[in-house]
Parts: sequence; C-alpha cells; structure tokens
Amino acid sequence: PGSVEAAWLLASVLTEAGHADEAVELLRPLADAGRLDPNQVFKLTRMLMFAGHLEEAQLRARRLLAARPESPTLWERIAQT
Repeated sequence: PGSVEAAWLLASVLTEAGHADEAVELLRPLADAGRLDPNQVFKLTRMLMFAGHLEEAQLRARRLLAARPESPTLWERIAQT
C-alpha cells in the first residue's frame, strides 16, 4: 500500500484473520521510519505479541512509554494488556 492508512487497514484485517506475522512485516518498516502515530505503535506491539515476537513487543512498548511517560492513555492500555 502507498499510504500509512492503507497499510494500517490491511494489517488490521490480516491480524483479525490470524496472520499477525504478515501484518507485522507490513507495519514494521513504517514504525521504524516513525510514520505510525503512538496509538498505532501500541497496536503494533499487540500484533507483535500475537505473532510471537514478545521481545520486540516489549522493546517497542518501552520506547513508546519513554517517549510519552505523561500519557495516561498509554499507561491505561498497557495495564489492560
């Protein structure tokens, strides 16, 4: 897909269909390039967990929280995970 929105939509569908690995491969380059918003990065961490990439999920979650430690929404979502 040519846009973040299209990639995100496709990744969401892939994850729901049980193909989290493919979703991660699609979104990982966008996350690495800083093109995902914090909410999308958080959701990517969940996709990583579903795909069995627990260490990478933890690393991305730590980075996200380090960049936004004052965000009650992020802390709430982490607590719910």
